Amino acid sequence: MEEAFQKGQVVFLRGEPGVGKTRLAMDFAASKGRVVLLAARQGDVAIPYSSYARSLRESFAERPELLQNLPAWVRREVARILPELVQDAPPPMLSEANKLRFYDALAEITLLSHSDDLPSVQVSDDAQYLDRASLEAMLYQLNKYGGVGGKGQPPFTIEIYRRGEVAAEIEQGIFFPLVEAGLAVLLDVEPLQPAEVETLLGSLEVEGVQSLSPALIRYTGGNPFFVLETLKSLWESGGIRGGKLERLPLAGKVKALITRRLERLSPLALNLARLAAVAGTDFDPELAAAVMRTSPLALTGPWAELEEAQILQGNRFAHDLLFEAVHEMLPAPIEAYLHRQVAQFLEACQAHPARIASHWLESEPSRAIPFLLQAARQAEAAFQLVEAAGFYQQALELAEAQGEHEQAYALLEALSQVMIRFDTGQRHAALVERMLALADTPEKQGRAWLREAIRLGEHGFGAEAEAAARKGLEYIQQAEVLELRVRLLDALAQSLFVQRKTADLIAALEQLRDIHRAQGDELQAAISTSRLGIAFDQLERHREALAFYQEAEPTLRHSADRLVQVGFHHNRAVCLAALGYAEAALEAQLEAQCLLEGMQGVLGRRVHHLNNLALRYYDLERYAEAQQVLEEALALVPEEWGWTRVLASIRWPVCTGYGGRGGRPPTGWARPWARPACPGATRPPTASWKPCWPTGKARRSLLCWSAWRRCLPSGRGWPMAGICWLEPA
Repeated sequence: MEEAFQKGQVVFLRGEPGVGKTRLAMDFAASKGRVVLLAARQGDVAIPYSSYARSLRESFAERPELLQNLPAWVRREVARILPELVQDAPPPMLSEANKLRFYDALAEITLLSHSDDLPSVQVSDDAQYLDRASLEAMLYQLNKYGGVGGKGQPPFTIEIYRRGEVAAEIEQGIFFPLVEAGLAVLLDVEPLQPAEVETLLGSLEVEGVQSLSPALIRYTGGNPFFVLETLKSLWESGGIRGGKLERLPLAGKVKALITRRLERLSPLALNLARLAAVAGTDFDPELAAAVMRTSPLALTGPWAELEEAQILQGNRFAHDLLFEAVHEMLPAPIEAYLHRQVAQFLEACQAHPARIASHWLESEPSRAIPFLLQAARQAEAAFQLVEAAGFYQQALELAEAQGEHEQAYALLEALSQVMIRFDTGQRHAALVERMLALADTPEKQGRAWLREAIRLGEHGFGAEAEAAARKGLEYIQQAEVLELRVRLLDALAQSLFVQRKTADLIAALEQLRDIHRAQGDELQAAISTSRLGIAFDQLERHREALAFYQEAEPTLRHSADRLVQVGFHHNRAVCLAALGYAEAALEAQLEAQCLLEGMQGVLGRRVHHLNNLALRYYDLERYAEAQQVLEEALALVPEEWGWTRVLASIRWPVCTGYGGRGGRPPTGWARPWARPACPGATRPPTASWKPCWPTGKARRSLLCWSAWRRCLPSGRGWPMAGICWLEPA
């Protein structure tokens, strides 16, 4: 650990229960500075950010000045998991960029917490119980700062967990890669050797107890917790007389020793321990008093008894093995009763719905469904999409087990709506198939085919998405489901746009516009009109396209949805440029820029805008400004956005290479980028992918751009350079 401390590496401390991991970590941490303990608890794993939120509350309680000095933007972001910090709840996270800003706020608190003169060390105990969201936030900080313990970095961190109790995808997918990358080390804590057991016994200052070392090693396997528990049991039962061992329990019965110790508790203290085992992370004096129908003051005696017996430390068990022993003593009917009581108390307190659901799942599973749905929606709002899908999946399994086919169908639909944002593969396809199997009405068939059309559209499979949308429309021909018809027409239009089937696209958009006009929805009608401009731009009939943009403009300019306005001005600028109105095109693009200023979570749209803006400057022969905005675009794009970097890189010679004008391109601009999703091409076409600098030959640059356009994602927004498909508001 000392070596890891000097190198700024995270330490993963792994071992069996009771082997001494926590004591080792705490002693080492105390030798290096102030210890900050992040203790995960049973039940945390099911509730996003529960571990992190508890740690923050404890830090703010210990250091109120830290909370008082938080920057306003940090306070707003952290209120997502500590709602008491602000009066008005922050808006939901709608993108990965929103989530990164939230993580940056957590990172800011970490740095503020550990920026004083006394260095601090963070010990994360029982990391096997950490919820995935908290772990992800901590991992983000490690990747962002490249290490721990140094200046301007998070504190030196020790993560403690039980061997074999961390999910494989966490240990093998997160912990081990960090070790391989040199950002962390994995240390296994093994049982004590004979000499070490003798040293431990000698530290107890009990006469003659060191002589018991050989027998205790055979009995406990050198596990420190087992050694101490065995000694405690022998001492209390008279098994040791004058430093001599009178008798030793049968090997492997340490939990039985703990059980005997529990049986010596008073009935009230034992019941309190049982409630603590059931309540888990929710256990506190208020809950205990409510469930046991008494007052918190009346629990002072039994609570003190549990602490004196070293069963509890504050609101939690002193050791996981104590929790397990108490839990195993509970008869199943009593455990279910206690879970019901805890669930009802948490409902009255409006606790996190996942916590409420976890207790109903252990008592009356059917009552867990509405809370699982609430938990799923909250996870969606926090952009924890995998967790949201997990809650929907749990609710779905319960509904199917109870034969609730109607509810199961609705849950499949909700699950699809979440999964479309992170999983459009075979698992999602199987989900849609289950929807189709349960669809017993034309409307349900239409809704299922809508989900399939959207899934295929996200893959850029235009023809397949079109077929799915048309099937959905066919099923609902005779049904009075106007909203569903509109959504299917919208999916159809998008699939036609991708395929450049412009005549059919125009027909679908005209149908959509007529429906919106009949409903009096001026905004949606204007969006359909603007999309007709996109269709006519595809046909190179730009004057007709401009007429549609001009017709839609008065309504769209007053839209409350700024992204709709941004997309509209993008498209209008492309059309004006195609007609040769370069100044007007630049003015329209700059209007989009004004709307984007101050918006969060729009990184992709901002990069798209900058690429278009570079072309607008190029049209006016303002090459230096074109180069400047392309540099800005490339600086914004993460490395993993390979295809977007190619787009910006290719536009570099297009915008700065004509006539040999402009500056040198940025480092790596002509680097080949993988595009695995492009069938038959894993890199840009060799014949066309040649550095165009510094010849300034326009034709070669345009060939390069044209070849790569064919390999860019065929989803939304790319069939025509600069065009942006307007989503419904």
